[in-house]
Amino acid sequence: AYSYGEGGFESGKKFFEEMIAKAFREIQRVLKPNGITCIVFAHKSTEAWETIINALLNSGLYLTASWPVHTEMKAGMRASESANLASSIYMVCRKRTEKKTAYFNEIKPQIEVRIKEKLDQFWNEGIGGSDFFISAIGPAMEVFGKYESVEKLSGEKVSAKELLEFVRKSVSEYALTKILKSPQLGGIDEETRFYLLWRWTYDSAKVHFDDARKLAQAVGVEITEQWGNGFIKKEKEFISVASARGRGKNFLEKGKFESTIDILHACLLFRELLHTFILS
Repeated sequence: AYSYGEGGFESGKKFFEEMIAKAFREIQRVLKPNGITCIVFAHKSTEAWETIINALLNSGLYLTASWPVHTEMKAGMRASESANLASSIYMVCRKRTEKKTAYFNEIKPQIEVRIKEKLDQFWNEGIGGSDFFISAIGPAMEVFGKYESVEKLSGEKVSAKELLEFVRKSVSEYALTKILKSPQLGGIDEETRFYLLWRWTYDSAKVHFDDARKLAQAVGVEITEQWGNGFIKKEKEFISVASARGRGKNFLEKGKFESTIDILHACLLFRELLHTFILS
């Protein structure tokens, strides 16, 4: 859809947004008052999810349940290079029958509780990586989508983008407590949190800059500040994270290790150097 017509990417993007919104409005129109519809969607880009969320909210449909269902092969031609999803999200929706408004600050605790309930289930079922983050969107929408309008205290409507930022932060904190097997994250610096999340979510994959930036923001990291002397690498519009070996001797020669992950990487590299020296 994004290559539609002569207008290129932007024209195709607009066409897709208009058509998906039109389709959802038609589903809402023909759906019986107590009827349900199931929408299946799979995409790793949060921008694509913003489009789906906006289309759902504006159509008068709201999500009542969702499940990630394994639909894709784990091993693909470029499995090691791209952060592909293994699951599609099945979303059960109904007609929104009440015209209610809520303040975002008031429903945030409800969203957090619902997200945690489902993440506990997904974690125990072995769902991880990109799928884990995407699977939390549905539970958040179960609460958020019940309302015709969710507003800030200023009266401004909360956007799909802002909802996804909140979801991403909640999932990041949850995942870190599980990865570290501790509910206490206070002693872990932001760069190390980002590194752990990245490795758990994407491993060695290259990820589009915007999605990498959003993951970094969830833990308070500005990725542009890490280029050149950090573990974050940029290649055109893609971001990747270097291993200890990937950082190499230049990293050791810097001699200034500011984060926990810097110290751990330095220890690994010094250990390899010592091992090589002993063998020689």
